[in-house]
Amino acid sequence: MATKPGAGKAFAAALVLGIIAAVLVYQWASDLKKHSKENWKPVVTATVEIKPHTKITREMIQTKQVPDDAIVANVATNLAEVEGRVTNIRISSTAQILRSDLVQAGNANTLAVNVPAGMRAIAIDAGEIAAVGKSVKPDDHIDIMATFHDPQTKQDLTKIVLQNVRVLAINCGDTDPASKGGADTSMTIALKPEEAELVTAASRAGALRVMLRAVNDDKIITSEGTTVRDLGSGKVMLETPKTQPVETVVRPVPPAPARSRSGIIIIRGTQEQVVKPQE
Repeated sequence: MATKPGAGKAFAAALVLGIIAAVLVYQWASDLKKHSKENWKPVVTATVEIKPHTKITREMIQTKQVPDDAIVANVATNLAEVEGRVTNIRISSTAQILRSDLVQAGNANTLAVNVPAGMRAIAIDAGEIAAVGKSVKPDDHIDIMATFHDPQTKQDLTKIVLQNVRVLAINCGDTDPASKGGADTSMTIALKPEEAELVTAASRAGALRVMLRAVNDDKIITSEGTTVRDLGSGKVMLETPKTQPVETVVRPVPPAPARSRSGIIIIRGTQEQVVKPQE
C-alpha cells in the first residue's frame, strides 16, 4: 500500500507534539504536587510589626505552612528558635523571620530590650558595703533601704523603701548573670516611674543600702522603719525617763502618854528618866 506523500512528516510532527505535551503534563503534575499543601513546610512569621531591639514574645509570632519555592533562606522553622530573642532590624507584619535577624537577649547591643514593659531602668551607687560585698549580679532581686532625717519625728530613720527589685545590669552595663564579679560601682535596676522618683529622692536625702534576696523569694514585708531610739533590746527609748513625783504621806503624831506623876523628864539617847523635885 502506497504511502501518501508527506505522511511521514506529519507523523514525526505528531510524535514531537506528543512528547512536548507529555513533558508539559509531567511538569504540570510536578508543580501541582509541589504546591499541594500536603508538601508545604512550616516557617516562622511575624503577626505584628516588630521594632529593632525588641524582645520577641509568643504573641508576636506564628508558624505558617508555605511551599518550598516561597521559603526564604535561613528562615526560622519553629517558635523556639525565635521566642525570647531580640531583633536586630525592623520586621514587618507577616514577614518570615530569619535566624540572622535575631540575637540572644543577653547579647543584645542595648539594655532597653531587658526593661520590662511599663518600667524604667535607673542606676544607683553600689559600693562594696552598700551592694552586699560585691555579690549582687544581673537578674538578682534586692530590697533597697534608705537612711534619712525624718522631718516629722526629727530623727534619723532607716526604712525599706522598695522590695523585690530586679537588677538588670551591674557596673559598666554588664548584663551577664554568669559574670565572675558582682556589683562594685553601680547597679541598674528596673522600677516603675513613680518608684524611680522615690529612690532618687531617697538617694538625695540620705544613704541607700541594698539587701540581696534569696532565689524565688517574693515575700513583701511591712516595716515602719527604725530610728536610733529603737536600738537595744526591743524598742527601748534611750532618753532619760521623766522623774516621778514623790508621794507625800502625812502621818498623825501620836499623843504623848499621860503621866501620872509630876517631875522633870530627862532624855539620854533612848532612855527617859523622870526626876522628882524634892518635897
